[in-house]
Order: sequence, then structure tokens, then C-alpha cells
Amino acid sequence: MPQGNFVERFPECDKPINLDLGANLAIDAAKVPENLSSLIPFVNKWSFDDLHDQDIFVAHMKRNRPDEVAQLNAAFSDDARAVIRDWSASLGFPKHVDQMTPEDWAHPYWQFLNVIKLRETTGGNEDSPAVQEMLRRFRDETRQEEYPEATSEADTAFRNAEYAKYVELLSVYEDLLTDTQRKKVAIATRKASS
Repeated sequence: MPQGNFVERFPECDKPINLDLGANLAIDAAKVPENLSSLIPFVNKWSFDDLHDQDIFVAHMKRNRPDEVAQLNAAFSDDARAVIRDWSASLGFPKHVDQMTPEDWAHPYWQFLNVIKLRETTGGNEDSPAVQEMLRRFRDETRQEEYPEATSEADTAFRNAEYAKYVELLSVYEDLLTDTQRKKVAIATRKASS
């Protein structure tokens, strides 16, 4: 995909989006800690005021410019996120949203926070141990939910003498099988191979 002044009108968006400029913000660098200044160009490009436009931009960047998406995710590493969290603690915003002033909401911190959240949709959070643990739990819960349906389908296959299908359906749930199911898998394996 060619770089340089790439402007396109996307049907799902009311206005054209320039993939080179993105949101085209102008973050006030004086309000950003020096150790985060290298992230300002990313924030200027990726943090849209209109979240619908941002979603469209992100989808097109993922499809057309995966290298730039990877650069964004590398820049907003867990280390950078920790620095941004420390910055947040130093800002002293009022504790309740009702007490926030328009100037509080206009602070560049919120744009940085917006870009951090993009890692969830751009795939840049796989390296986080917390995300890995969440994904592992999700996979385990999904298997637990799918197991009863798989066993029901497998029982039907066994009754219909579809032994290979029985083994195939239950093989992915080996750690969840009852003793009876293990014995039936052994029988079905023998019958399927004969």
C-alpha cells in the first residue's frame, strides 16, 4: 500500500480519513512528561475525538498498514503504560467525574489513555501476563461450556456405530472425560481401526 497523503472516503464514515495523518491532533507537548514525548506522534495520529471514526481508522490501518499497527503496539508497551499510569497519579484530577472541569477533560492524558485502550483491538496486548491469563481462563470456560454438547453428539455417534467420529469428538476433552467415557473411547478406537 503506498504511503504518502493516502486519503480515502470510507462508506461507513461521513468524512474522508487520511491514513497518514489519522486524527491529526496537536497535543500540547508542554503538558506531557518528557519521558512520554516520543509517544505524542502516535497519540496525534491514533486518538480520535469521534470513537466511530477511530474504529473505522483502526480497522483500515489493520487491513492496509499492519506494520504501523505493530509499531503502535510496540511503542505502547507495558513499560510505557506504567509510566502513563504514574503520570495519571501525579495529575490530581478530581476523584469523581461530576467534579471534572472542561479543562480537566481537555488534558492530553485522556488522549494517551484512549490509545492505550486501542491495544485491545489492535492485538498489541498478547504479551501482557494478565491478558494471557484472561485468555487461558476464557478458553477453559469455553471448553467447559462446549463439553456437554460434544458428549451428547459423541453418544449419538457411538449409538450409530460412528466410532471414529466418537473418538474425534471427545479427543479434545481428554482431561474432562469420565472413566466410562475413557473406556468407550478405547472401545471406539479399536472398532474404528478394525
